[in-house]
Amino acid sequence: RFVPSDSFDNDNMILNTLLVGSDSLSKSERGRSDSMILITIDAHHHKIKVTSLMRDLWVPIPQHGHSKLNAAYSYGGIDLLKSVIKSVLGVKIDRYVIVNFEKFKQVIDKLGGIDLELSKKEVAYVNANVSGEHLEGSGKMHLNGEQALQFARDRNDPSADFKRTERQRDVISAIIK
Repeated sequence: RFVPSDSFDNDNMILNTLLVGSDSLSKSERGRSDSMILITIDAHHHKIKVTSLMRDLWVPIPQHGHSKLNAAYSYGGIDLLKSVIKSVLGVKIDRYVIVNFEKFKQVIDKLGGIDLELSKKEVAYVNANVSGEHLEGSGKMHLNGEQALQFARDRNDPSADFKRTERQRDVISAIIK
């Protein structure tokens, strides 16, 4: 049975937190939302659900016509992005976290790095885009912040953004572990 999303607006057993990865290079610019991941804590079913929102999703943005979902953040910040997500996907955002590239790297480094499975192709991409330490081989690897950022941003895959969002979810899972 389908339950309209409005019934979840006041449900204190479901908490939606939007994780926004901003491509901003400085504090003075907002940038676009390079990644958007919805983390839902569903106390009804005792589950945590992680859902990637495709940044290239073509959506109506108030006062801006139609554009990619990630443009909503650059046009109007987190409030406009939350509003667009609510109107298009029917999902109310209860909380949010915004992290730019530098903060992302700092979080990973403060954790002492993360462990992930990388293919030879992914290792080659990471190595081509980091200025520091390079990875060797493939398989289970220990990544520092800069390496993890490049891994998460890798767009060199035939499945385009689908594989990229999978890598981002893998990073989130590794951080949680």
